[in-house]
Amino acid sequence: MNPTISPAPFSSFFGSSELLPFSMGTALLVLKFFIVFAYSLYLVFGVVIIRQVSLMNKTISSPISAVITIAAYIHLIVSILVWFAALVIL
Repeated sequence: MNPTISPAPFSSFFGSSELLPFSMGTALLVLKFFIVFAYSLYLVFGVVIIRQVSLMNKTISSPISAVITIAAYIHLIVSILVWFAALVIL
């Protein structure tokens, strides 16, 4: 008895793969590029937060300025780690 192999759900949903203008590998590569680009923008956002916090601390002195500065640097470090993880994983 030879069992028949059913087609993959993707191919049965879209029909023939010749009708697609791109391959799944190309689509995934484009998706990975946009994800890394988005994380790069988030990394720039982290740098902007550091700059804004330093300008705020120069303008207004408060008892929690040190806490806000530490939180901003922790945010920057986490965004750098996430960016590197995205580069390694993707």
